[in-house]
Amino acid sequence: MINWRPVPMVLLVLTLVAAGAAVSFAQDKNTKGPLSRGTPRATLAGYLKAADRGDYEEAARYLDLRNLPERAEQLGGPELAKQLAIILQRAGWVDVYNHSDKPEGMKDDGLPTYRDVLTRIEKDGVKEVLLLQLVPFGDGTSIWKISNATVARIPELYSQYGYNDYIEALVKVVPHVYFLGIELFKWIIVLAVALLAFLVVFFTAWYGARLVTSPDSPNYDRIVWFLTRPAAVFVVLLILRWTMNYLGLGASGRKLLETGTITTITFLWVILSAIDLLRDYYADWLSARGRGSAVMLLKPMNGAVKMVVIVLALLVWLDNVGVDITALIAGLGIGGIAFALALQKPLEDTLAAVTLFTQQPIRVGDVCRFGDQVGRIEYIGLRNTKIRTFGNSLVSVPNAKFSQEYIENISDRQKTWYSPTIRLKYNTSKECVEKVLSGISKLLKTHDKVYPEPARVRFAGFEIHALKLKISAYIRTTDYDDYLETAEELNLQIIEIVKAAGASFATYFGKIPSDSVTKDNE
Repeated sequence: MINWRPVPMVLLVLTLVAAGAAVSFAQDKNTKGPLSRGTPRATLAGYLKAADRGDYEEAARYLDLRNLPERAEQLGGPELAKQLAIILQRAGWVDVYNHSDKPEGMKDDGLPTYRDVLTRIEKDGVKEVLLLQLVPFGDGTSIWKISNATVARIPELYSQYGYNDYIEALVKVVPHVYFLGIELFKWIIVLAVALLAFLVVFFTAWYGARLVTSPDSPNYDRIVWFLTRPAAVFVVLLILRWTMNYLGLGASGRKLLETGTITTITFLWVILSAIDLLRDYYADWLSARGRGSAVMLLKPMNGAVKMVVIVLALLVWLDNVGVDITALIAGLGIGGIAFALALQKPLEDTLAAVTLFTQQPIRVGDVCRFGDQVGRIEYIGLRNTKIRTFGNSLVSVPNAKFSQEYIENISDRQKTWYSPTIRLKYNTSKECVEKVLSGISKLLKTHDKVYPEPARVRFAGFEIHALKLKISAYIRTTDYDDYLETAEELNLQIIEIVKAAGASFATYFGKIPSDSVTKDNE
């Protein structure tokens, strides 16, 4: 279960406070200095900053208020500046950096030299062009203002792009206060929409969880939490973004929205929660199939995937706030190479652990032979595997080395091979050898723990000091201890058979050749 649920809300609050401080600082800074209208970019930037502060008296100084029709003139400069700001916010937001910063304005735009395009807006297939214009200044120079041809059309455009009667009524009763560059009445509408949207999305998600799973399911609580918390909050956030765009945002509010800070944090919360949910699902799936040991591999893999997601989200956010991430990515690439070289061996062991957990040539509790060692697997970790040998010593082998060894999983046998070699003295007669062969063959055919087929015993040949008899049979067990018990029982009965036949085992006090050493394939 995820235990960092409060983190997104804390980050959200900190983000809002920091953004508010930054915006307030920017606004205080922008209020200082003389009025600049020498270029189209300066005029537009000055107007937007004044409108963003709600200072429509100053914003009106960027409008050409000469020769206006009566309807526009009756509204007055501040009201016209306010209505134009709403039109731009809702219909055709302007990027000041697309405008000329030269006194002569933009050339080769198909307009007279004294005019520049402010922005283009479109509604119901009808396109409108709003203009900037050079107008005479008192000292014989010219400055850029929003064209009186555009100002004259503000009342008409506002009837199309302005607010409806309900929002207009709210605007009249709510104090004219700004927070984060957004008017108070917009915050009221956004908070109301947020509350209503969260209730609808929450209960819809809760009902959807009941459809995809049942309360009796072990994953029910996790699914409900995911759908009603991170997923629901993200959907509500998308609704709020649409609401903000519908109401329109000023320069500061739009910058805050375009950075995507809150969206990035919420989306990251959704992705990380989804990763945890998938991890829990897969862990339950592995446990239900008897592969519980592989669950421990999910934790580091889960952490690695989360780290990659967080880094990608951070890079996207930095790009949104205007940071050049090219050099940062190059630095991360160089650092990543050095980091990978330092972690080469641990990574090899971890990847080998992935192979051991996924392909499962051995499992905890299995008896296996690897190299010249035989023992029981006690632990499979991310770095090493530990085997308890039959001498009770604990052998720890790096996973990279262990996965490259020839591994014989004794516990995965369907049956166990019994293949001892018997050596009789050279003076043993033919009749005695035949009795020994017959007695052992009968023992193998009749013993209840030995498969009768293909059980056999053969006179295999002559050694330097003995006659060699080779036994080959399969015991009905996969348990190593059971095998040893049955093999012991068979060995004792073979001793009796040899004695009853009048034969004797060969004795030799020298070194027996390696190819004739008795082997049991335990």
